[in-house]
Formats: sequence, structure tokens, C-alpha cells
Amino acid sequence: METTFGEYIKTLRTEKGYTLSQLADSLNIDTANLCKIESGKREFDLKRLPDLCRIFNLDKSIMENLLSCLSDEEKSDSARTGRVFRIAGQAGFDDVEKK
Repeated sequence: METTFGEYIKTLRTEKGYTLSQLADSLNIDTANLCKIESGKREFDLKRLPDLCRIFNLDKSIMENLLSCLSDEEKSDSARTGRVFRIAGQAGFDDVEKK
């Protein structure tokens, strides 16, 4: 079974020792919304991806793993996919590869 984007965020959060509330505060979102993101009931706002990378000190390979967790539907949405890679570039990951 593939890991969802929200599950990946939850894994990162727990491995780094952040509570749900701490990460939500760092991302400037509501704790309930982050809980929904982690459980797959709400999409993560990709404009917050650079913040997530900075919070967890993510490098290029981890950014690629995050992007690979996007659902097939999200990947097929060319506007959304393009936005993901523009955001990756803004986060300093200009050479992130599309999977």
C-alpha cells in the first residue's frame, strides 16, 4: 500500500518529535485541519510545502519522496503538478524530478 502525502507528513512529524499542535502552529494552520490532512480527509495546501521543508530540514531526495506521495489524481492535474514543481523550485529544489 502506498503512503499518502498526509501519512508522510505524520511520519515526519512523529519522527522529529513534533506534536500535532506544534506542527500546526509552525505551519500557521489549525490543528484540526492538520489532523484531517494526516488522515487523508483534506489536501495539504502546497503553498506551505517550502515551510514544511524548512521545519523538517528536508533535502532534495526527501522532497522527491514527498512529491511521489501525491495521488495519481493529483499528478494528473497538470495545473496542480506544475504548481508543485514551481513550489519545489521556490523551496530551493530546482532540480527535483517528476516521478
